[in-house]
Amino acid sequence: MCCPRCGGLMLLVRYEDWGSTTTSQTFLAWDCAQCGAVIDPVILANRTKRPAPIKNRARVPAVV
Repeated sequence: MCCPRCGGLMLLVRYEDWGSTTTSQTFLAWDCAQCGAVIDPVILANRTKRPAPIKNRARVPAVV
C-alpha cells in the first residue's frame, strides 16, 4: 500500500489506546514509514462522510 500523502511505504501497525479506562483497546492502523501519516478505521470513516458544500458561502475571488 502507498501513502496517500507522500507515496511512501505504508506498514500495518498495532496500536494500544489506554484512554481513561483501566483496560486498553487494540486496533490496527496503516503507518507511513516515510512521512509518519497514520490511517485507521476512524480516519477512513470520517474521510468518506464529508459534509455537503454550503451554497452562497464561496470565497470572493481576489482581484489581480
